Amino acid sequence: MSQPNQVKKLLATSPLMANKSSAEDDFRESLKAADPCIDECLLWPVDELPMGDIARSITATEQPESSLIAALARAAVAAAQEGAKCRTELEAPDYEQSKRSVDAAATLAAEDILDSLHLGLVVRAGEGERDSSAGAVLGQKFGDTSTASVGAVIDYVDGTGLVACGLPNALALGATADEIIAIPDVTVFAVLAPRSVVQDLDILANPYDVADQAVSMTAAHFGRSVDQIVLLTHSPDIGAGQLWYSMLGPPSGRVIIPRPISVEAPMMLAMSRNLEDAPHLMVGVIGLVELMYAAIMLDIVGSELTFAYRVVGAQDVKDWFDAPGERAPVLDSAEIDRLGRASVDHRAGLRSDDAFPRGAGRMAAFFSITGGERFGIQPPTRSSVDGLIVSKGGFVSGVTITYRDQLGTLA
Repeated sequence: MSQPNQVKKLLATSPLMANKSSAEDDFRESLKAADPCIDECLLWPVDELPMGDIARSITATEQPESSLIAALARAAVAAAQEGAKCRTELEAPDYEQSKRSVDAAATLAAEDILDSLHLGLVVRAGEGERDSSAGAVLGQKFGDTSTASVGAVIDYVDGTGLVACGLPNALALGATADEIIAIPDVTVFAVLAPRSVVQDLDILANPYDVADQAVSMTAAHFGRSVDQIVLLTHSPDIGAGQLWYSMLGPPSGRVIIPRPISVEAPMMLAMSRNLEDAPHLMVGVIGLVELMYAAIMLDIVGSELTFAYRVVGAQDVKDWFDAPGERAPVLDSAEIDRLGRASVDHRAGLRSDDAFPRGAGRMAAFFSITGGERFGIQPPTRSSVDGLIVSKGGFVSGVTITYRDQLGTLA
């Protein structure tokens, strides 16, 4: 990181930087209109990412983006507060209940703001159905959707288990896009790579072969040898991570295996900008809601990275990777029901380009719930929360929202 986060904030508020645009004032006022508890909003540069006039870019879209940003910020604070109250450990008896409590608190806080929305917002992908937990639900509507509406991908708590266990990198995230299809809340096996690689990738093949093909093609795309390729995958706890590590591990390249739970959005943004130590591709299992959020974010910044994916049953992941050859996923009745309500057959091999037209992404944002290892976003306090906003034109900005009154028992 080129500068500590706090230094950037001090620079942004110094007299030398006091020439703030009217667009930034408008953006600040739009957030306050969405959430009257907001006292101030500070935008600050993030590493070498282009900040541009991000306030003008977002304000030009008016609502519902400002309201969604305000709602995500409150969701992050609420999730952090609830996580502190019901702290547990991975696989402890109260682990699932703690996760449900965190999801419920974040959802309630966010919907309190979104329910007062004026312009229409329709949830096209949300994590409010899996595991009977609270959250945004596919087809849920906020505001007046009778004339026009914007599609949204929302996960009020991405990394609920991280929050329950007090581990870093959990986020509240949301994005908006035009003409986005309905996205079911299911688990998929996915590859994120340059578009030229994804277009020729047979995602329906054996996962071992898909990974091998993706790594080889990505190396060729970048003009590198396989041992120079950095790959992002998932925890070896689900089976896939150890497979990729043994296949591409030292001395044949480097594999990033987040543990115990992976939240990918910041890493994917780093990939899109070719930042130092960012991976070249991702291979692994991911929720389709998180994938679509990342796809919108990458579309907004004009990245050539895109996804190929296929559905795999959430309870069947380990067996699916252990099975030789090609095999259809074993889906439970809830997964089949969610797939049946989507507008396309997601059991076939798809690309994220199938979900919305290129250039349709409008805004993406995420807020820290437990602090972040990348981009320097801090965990919420009783009076503030840090996040990051990506807007049209590929502009990226850190954002700190402060509140008029203390919001609970955080430090």
